[in-house]
Amino acid sequence: MPHGPDLEVLVSINGKPISEKERQKREADQKQRAKRGETQLSMRSEDLITQFDWSYAGREEVNGRPATILAFKPKPGATYDGNDSKAEKFMRKVSGRVWVDDEESTIARMEFRSLGPVKSLGGLYWTVNSFFVREERKRLPEGLWIDYSGEYFIDAKALVIKRIVRRQIVHSDNFRRCSGAKSASSQG
Repeated sequence: MPHGPDLEVLVSINGKPISEKERQKREADQKQRAKRGETQLSMRSEDLITQFDWSYAGREEVNGRPATILAFKPKPGATYDGNDSKAEKFMRKVSGRVWVDDEESTIARMEFRSLGPVKSLGGLYWTVNSFFVREERKRLPEGLWIDYSGEYFIDAKALVIKRIVRRQIVHSDNFRRCSGAKSASSQG
């Protein structure tokens, strides 16, 4: 099984390759968001284990593969060891389930939702009223796991007056190996 960080690269939209100009624009946008501190919340595996109460929730198949379902909810009184207050606020207001592939012990599906509003500066700067995330991964014949589908919903307010409601559904398919890519078995 390959080790290392997940890598996400957009190569096409609806089967049409993105242009070099579009790729550069997306990369520049990503760098700008990082400079402004608008990066994704980062949580270590240890935080996920210690911050939540976990319980067995059954078994199901995900993309034809058997998986164990684990449910999670915030652990009362747990304290976050990191210095990211956004992550701590988030972790105290989320519950969900993960489907763990029985054979490879990797997350094949996850879904989580808000338990209540998450606020910054008492709601003056922003308030996330509710959110829901569902992501599913699929194992390719080469042994690689890819993000297969996702559903994302958020209902929020920014600066007390601007309401933001967004729903996005993403589905990826028709995967092809990029030239020069190595298979999971050759990455040893």
